[in-house]
Amino acid sequence: MDLQRYNTFRVRAQAPSIRVIHSVEEANSALHQLGAPPYVLGEGSNILLVDDLDRPVLINRIKGIRVVNEQDNTVDIEIGAGESWHAFVQWAVEQGWGGVENLALIPGTAGAAPIQNIGAYGREIADVLLRVSGLYFNGRRWEWLQLDRQQCRFGYRTSIFKQELRENFIVCGITLRLTRHHHDLCVSYWSLKKWLEQRDIPNPNVQTIFRAVVDIRRQRLPDPEVLPNAGSFFKNVFVTEEQFQRLKGQYEDLPVFAQGGMYKVPSGWLIEKCGWKGKRLNDVGTYARQALILVNYGTPNGRDIYHLAGRIMRDVYDRFGIVLEPEVQIWPHHYRDNLYQEYAIPLPAHRARENQL
Repeated sequence: MDLQRYNTFRVRAQAPSIRVIHSVEEANSALHQLGAPPYVLGEGSNILLVDDLDRPVLINRIKGIRVVNEQDNTVDIEIGAGESWHAFVQWAVEQGWGGVENLALIPGTAGAAPIQNIGAYGREIADVLLRVSGLYFNGRRWEWLQLDRQQCRFGYRTSIFKQELRENFIVCGITLRLTRHHHDLCVSYWSLKKWLEQRDIPNPNVQTIFRAVVDIRRQRLPDPEVLPNAGSFFKNVFVTEEQFQRLKGQYEDLPVFAQGGMYKVPSGWLIEKCGWKGKRLNDVGTYARQALILVNYGTPNGRDIYHLAGRIMRDVYDRFGIVLEPEVQIWPHHYRDNLYQEYAIPLPAHRARENQL
């Protein structure tokens, strides 16, 4: 069965079967019938399909939003994994609740949010997440499992769900804790700060930040319905003090952000320096306003996007000695490491360690 309509790159790939689940009970029934873990899709907004899949696909449409606990200044909300993430953020902001306003307009479902540890404009979902609930395959059968924030092992655009539990955990719901009154607003991100300064808004509220983020993202990012893409294709990179000093000596315009003893360098800047911004190769290319986004101009073949990514990664490595890592999940899973091998790029250190375990 064709998966083209289920991924925002709009590339074709076949799966043995596709089943849509609307409840935990349906998920449990489907998983016990299938036995081995399937591939699971939400809105398909962070996936690159390179080849046909050898296992069934479940489309997660588990819905529901409910308040499970309310205190003087906090509210705990349980969200079904199949809920639209942006629609939830918009709803929370309308209630006047804070904590997710910086994460507006991120495509995908609520269930995908902790897998990726989505983040934007100085915030991550890890900042507000209490727990993730779902079905875990223990090697013999599926069982209900809940993980708290610490157990999720959140990192920069990663979590336990992209590592140890990548193929044997199905997210059914997440629980977040938002603030009702005394919000810890984050306006430190430069483009957000600039937006507020241009409009002379010294004391923004939750609704203002939401509006700013939506406006900024719509100006910078292509609509997948108009120009198929999966958002930022690569993670930003972190370099050491030594690497930072070397790069700064070569490039005075180097944008860098100190963070936890390391320095974060925007991958879009690295890609742009290599001449890729707005470049098109037949039916694939990079977005004219943001080199970090790979776009599909009409190819039905995910391999075309895969090889574009490999060429970009190779050029960045040759010029800067920096290894880019895809933020987008590449399916089937073995293509993830194959990309480095095909383009003779060393695996990121953490990936090499994982393969040795």
